[in-house]
Amino acid sequence: HPISTPLATTRRPFPFVSPASPSSSNSDTCLRGYTPKYSSWDGDDRRWSKRLTRRIFRFDGGPSDTPVRDGLVLSTIAAYIWQAINTLTYLRTKFPSYWSTQAWSMISDAVIDSGSTMGPLLRDFMFSPHLGRRQPHRYLTAGFLHSGVFHLACNMYALKQMPNWLETGLGWPLFVTTYIVGVVAGNYFHAMYAMDEFLGCLGSSGGIVALAGLAFISLCKMENKQGTAKILRSMGTLFVFGAIIPTMSNASHIGGFLSGCLMGLLFAPGYRNSYSLRRKNAVTIDAVPRDYRQVMGFGVVPNERPPVPLWMLWAVVLVYASTEPRWMAMPAVVWRGLTSAG
Repeated sequence: HPISTPLATTRRPFPFVSPASPSSSNSDTCLRGYTPKYSSWDGDDRRWSKRLTRRIFRFDGGPSDTPVRDGLVLSTIAAYIWQAINTLTYLRTKFPSYWSTQAWSMISDAVIDSGSTMGPLLRDFMFSPHLGRRQPHRYLTAGFLHSGVFHLACNMYALKQMPNWLETGLGWPLFVTTYIVGVVAGNYFHAMYAMDEFLGCLGSSGGIVALAGLAFISLCKMENKQGTAKILRSMGTLFVFGAIIPTMSNASHIGGFLSGCLMGLLFAPGYRNSYSLRRKNAVTIDAVPRDYRQVMGFGVVPNERPPVPLWMLWAVVLVYASTEPRWMAMPAVVWRGLTSAG
């Protein structure tokens, strides 16, 4: 008698993907993380140069999952380009006799090490405790300026390494608000602990570590111990480098991280177990993004409302700004500095 054996079947693990909404006509939405069109895979080539080339020239034709983060990166790079052009124009105007023989040196100073030249744009928008007391716009505008190409590259790389779920899961309003609050809080802590009130402070690291603080508190609410330990190790390494390198402001990093933690406590949602998602053979649609699901874990869902609505923070800021003439004049001051620096 022939022996009949059942066909071997392979059970796929839970894919952690977000199904398409019922109203969506695109059937590939639920497989977005796996389709080659949206893949961020760099290939199996072990040569770092080939992987870097793929990253530089990759174009998938699809919309970005993190448009706000990409917008912050592009706006910061554009600000540095304008900073370099403004500095070069200032050097050529101030030292016209050197242009014919020292043009390349002047261009190098303006592009690679723009912060040491102190062009008009940098003088108008950089932060120092002395200038910040009279011109409060510097608390924010200094976050879009950098001292050089290396400084800019390090910060933009760190911003791009922030997890996508901070924007796709928590929402872009909380993402951009935390970034702005981190920049302001970082400069405020720098003003509190700076030994010299004329010591300048530049860079977006305050906003970046604020996003790390937001991620830390969110992971704590999710009870994701592995993720929280990773953030603590990264922040510890950053503080060690800040203690070793004299040009780094540890006060700004500490202030930005604490402000991000406060934003997470007040405005980030809590999490709970979902019975419908954990039930066997459940047909409940998982509406959260794929990367958000990976950090939350199976069967965990965010609460519908955070402890404090985010709009209340902006309402308080607008009410206070309406009573402070210097705050009301900030948009005009920034526009005048961009169009006619100096």
